[in-house]
Amino acid sequence: MTLDIRVTAIEARLQKLLARLPEDVPIVASRDPRLILCEQIMVAAAHYNGTTLDALKNKQRGPNWIAEVRHIAWLLILRHTDFGVDRIAQMYGRDHGAVSMGIRQVEERLKISRHMRTQIETLERELNLNTGTQPTSPND
Repeated sequence: MTLDIRVTAIEARLQKLLARLPEDVPIVASRDPRLILCEQIMVAAAHYNGTTLDALKNKQRGPNWIAEVRHIAWLLILRHTDFGVDRIAQMYGRDHGAVSMGIRQVEERLKISRHMRTQIETLERELNLNTGTQPTSPND
C-alpha cells in the first residue's frame, strides 16, 4: 500500500469520525492553550444559556440575549487570557469597537445584576478559572 493510499484512508476515517461529533463541539487545530481556553469559554457560555457555539459565532444579528452571552464570553476571554480586544475581535470576525462595546456593556450590567454576576462566577468555577481568590485550606 502506497503512502498516498494510506493518507487517503486515514482522511476518510477522520471525516467519518468528525461527522459523528455534535455540531457545537469545537475542533481546535491549535495546541495553544489560550485558543483552546477561548473555545472552552465560548462552549460553556453557550451551554449555560441553552444555545450553541454556532449561534454565538454567527455574524448575523440575532436575539439580544445571544449577543449578551457572546459578550460575556468575550469578557471572560479578556480576563483569563493575555488576548486583548483586538485579538478577540480578530478571532471572532468582529471589529474592535463591537468587542469593546460588548465587554463594556457586560461590565456595566455586572454592577447592578446579581444574575449576571452569578452566571460569570459559575462559568469561572466550572472552567476552573483563577478568579483571584485563594482557596482556603481545610485547616483554616
